[in-house]
Amino acid sequence: TWLAGKIKCGNCGYALMSIYNPSGKQYLRCTKRLDNKSCAGCGKIITMELEAVVYQQMIKKLASYKTLTGRKKAAKTNPKIAALQVELAHVDSEIGYLDTWDSVSFDDKRQVVDLMITTIAATSDSLNITWKI
Repeated sequence: TWLAGKIKCGNCGYALMSIYNPSGKQYLRCTKRLDNKSCAGCGKIITMELEAVVYQQMIKKLASYKTLTGRKKAAKTNPKIAALQVELAHVDSEIGYLDTWDSVSFDDKRQVVDLMITTIAATSDSLNITWKI
């Protein structure tokens, strides 16, 4: 999964590992639970479903940047607005991949996630994304 390295167990904080079951579905499992059963685990999380939810959250997070506007005169007089417009341009150039996500390579998806997300704590009941932006 392109979330590898970012996705953690919502109970213990250990990494979640993607595992195929015999039917071909890919699930996320807590590595601490797999190693020594000392964690209750993250519950039933299907990798593709979590990827879809995280992708939607990434789009939602960037939506606030797309609505950021300001007049050129205001940007000249207010350095905060100018700084935010520069950040917006940078974020748009780095993360324009979200518009064509299905055709983006695996490595590029990982790079985008690395630019946007610090960690993702997940259980079958909750999702907590720690953003870098």
